[in-house]
Amino acid sequence: MSKKSIYRKVFDFSSGGILAVLVNALAYPILTHFYTPEEYGDYGLFLFFSGVFSAVASLKFELVVPIQRDDGALSEVLTAAAYNVLLVSVLSFAVSLAYYWFEERVLSVFVVSAVVLYGWFTITGGVLVYFHSNKAAGSLLFVQALIAVVVQIAFSDTKFGWYGLVIGYLASMVVSSFFGLLCIWKVGKGKVCFSFLSKNRYIEILSENKNRWRANVVQTLMNAVSLNVLAHGCLFLGGKEAVGFFSFAQKILTIPVRVVGNAVRQVMLREYSITGMTKSTVKSMSKLTGVLALVSTAIFTVVGLALPFLVDIFLDQKWAQINSFIWPISIWLACTIVYVPAISALNVVGNNWPHTIYEFGNLVMRGGVIFACFYAGLDAVDYIFVTSVFSSALIVFFIFWVRMQLLKTVQNG
Repeated sequence: MSKKSIYRKVFDFSSGGILAVLVNALAYPILTHFYTPEEYGDYGLFLFFSGVFSAVASLKFELVVPIQRDDGALSEVLTAAAYNVLLVSVLSFAVSLAYYWFEERVLSVFVVSAVVLYGWFTITGGVLVYFHSNKAAGSLLFVQALIAVVVQIAFSDTKFGWYGLVIGYLASMVVSSFFGLLCIWKVGKGKVCFSFLSKNRYIEILSENKNRWRANVVQTLMNAVSLNVLAHGCLFLGGKEAVGFFSFAQKILTIPVRVVGNAVRQVMLREYSITGMTKSTVKSMSKLTGVLALVSTAIFTVVGLALPFLVDIFLDQKWAQINSFIWPISIWLACTIVYVPAISALNVVGNNWPHTIYEFGNLVMRGGVIFACFYAGLDAVDYIFVTSVFSSALIVFFIFWVRMQLLKTVQNG
């Protein structure tokens, strides 16, 4: 496995995300002028809630798609992924209708739309990686960011309120998914198609790939619920304004994670599925983890130092308090980039329980810290800082644990 080829593929995948960063950076001063922290708080709560279903819309089949061995298998897996999205969207409608029953029930329609669109968005990225079209896969992020910003600004009239943010998000998913379809049509050259699956064959595909999707669904679901806990912790300790500061800061600081982390994950899934898990592969994973640790530290140090000055210069004055959330969130997100190679390796070997245990521990910890902060008289910023420190410690432990597990797997043949 060529180191140069891996890093090149990661860069190709990241290029579109880098452009997305620039688009968002230019748009944030405009968006914060039109939208208040409270409106972003409502928007953040919507995204975190819908994210519980969106994150598992395809039952994580976007991780199964890139590692298919031939186009026939890809066709069946794509159809199964479409079935998954349909089932999860129906479930999301029922739950969201109950959740918003005493508020604005129209939001349940938005939730279902977000689930379907995000599910297809992730699947298209997986198909493009299957065809080694990493630049096209990365460009989906750029298209999504550009359309979201344009539509959110266009719908920033006060009569829409925070709905303008939701409409922009949904519109961006529609356009980027359509763009992904065009890219697939071009690179696939007619090889990609859906095929009818009987109920028995659908169940067989789920069973054949259960080691790659089942634990991942549990992990991702716990991660999404965990983010909801963080948002509601901020709501409980600081109100909707605190949720707005947290969600907006997290959105900005998650950009490096999406750009670098997602690129590494998709490329590593494809590379590890081809080479298999060997001692040299584990060694390569360890080196890549070290490189990512340096890169992540550098990125978030620069961001943490520069962002407060940029906020004071470019953002509306009502957003000044966002600076207090930057470093606490940076501590946690810097570590989430570093553990991506370990997660990718676990996906390939089909042993995802270490990751499941990590996510469960993280979820329980975040829930418990809410009550600890409340009784200690701490605010939302303190809550994010404490949870970030604990999450980072869990990630470091997780990485070393995974390395030991992989070495045992290799030694046992």
